[in-house]
Amino acid sequence: MIDYRWERLLEEMPRYMSFGYPHEPDGEVIQLRDAETGCRVVFQRSGGFVVKVPIPADPVVAHRAIEVLRGHRTTNTRLNYSPSGEVVRARDRPMWSPAAIFDESAAESVRQVETDWLDNDRFRREVAAAVIEVLRDGFGATPERLRYTVAGDSGPMDALCEAEEELTAVAPDRPSHRGAPEICTEWRDFADRLEWSLSTLPRGGAMNLRIAEGSDVVAIQFVNRSTIHNQCFPGNDAAADPHAQHTKMVGLGWHWAPVDMESFECPLWLGPVVRGPRLHTLGDLVPRTIATFREVFGVRSPQDLCFYAGHEEEMDQGLFYLNAELGIARA
Repeated sequence: MIDYRWERLLEEMPRYMSFGYPHEPDGEVIQLRDAETGCRVVFQRSGGFVVKVPIPADPVVAHRAIEVLRGHRTTNTRLNYSPSGEVVRARDRPMWSPAAIFDESAAESVRQVETDWLDNDRFRREVAAAVIEVLRDGFGATPERLRYTVAGDSGPMDALCEAEEELTAVAPDRPSHRGAPEICTEWRDFADRLEWSLSTLPRGGAMNLRIAEGSDVVAIQFVNRSTIHNQCFPGNDAAADPHAQHTKMVGLGWHWAPVDMESFECPLWLGPVVRGPRLHTLGDLVPRTIATFREVFGVRSPQDLCFYAGHEEEMDQGLFYLNAELGIARA
């Protein structure tokens, strides 16, 4: 029996793969996120056209996804140029790279695969069909679980590059476009909002989450310098149990890196750098942030947080679209 929801997505997905060449600049990405697993497929233009597919952290789902990827061994869309000048399609070669994904001993170390395509309707449809197979048979996703986002170096965009209309087979991921409540009170909803906000943060943009009330400032800051850097300022007040706090922070993946401020130590924790040019994923950035506020600093609700945002040099001087997207107060 044909699932026409996937058929409709197959018809629409090639729009993710048309970037208005040569008029649109590099740096634009279209992201397709599985709301249940958090896996994010990225369609990107960066000197060419490429789609990046993450390998899920869950070993069962990862094994299933890898088996689907291996089934695309003979569907390579690249072209070879012979010495005579003849252009020959590279058939009977894997669609996805790195090739280690096809090696049983090395596959476990692969965290993301990618493939490119020609700016041609036929090749776009072939890649779209492969991506849908990974989403459906590998990730176990449904069209209802998928959300899309368009972003560039200047931040989020409302439409699909040069296309004026939004997609119909997949719902938008932007909170205000998917009908999210004006006020965020649930941590799961806040996790989705924060995921969207960080994945679309413009280059040079910065966002600071902090506890809204208290005698001391506890804040976590994110800065997009092509990669996302994040750090936690735990405040200067002594914790009730500094050893327990230190143990929790280390367990969540933070690295203690205090700053020397004119002979006195300013406490500071650094988180792993994420969303690099090769591995386009936020990793555990969002769950670590929420666990830090809840488990280390005892924040009970997203409404106990506030934020300010802007550009790194001028914090709180921009990114006002976040007022409607995060669902918490602006400091």
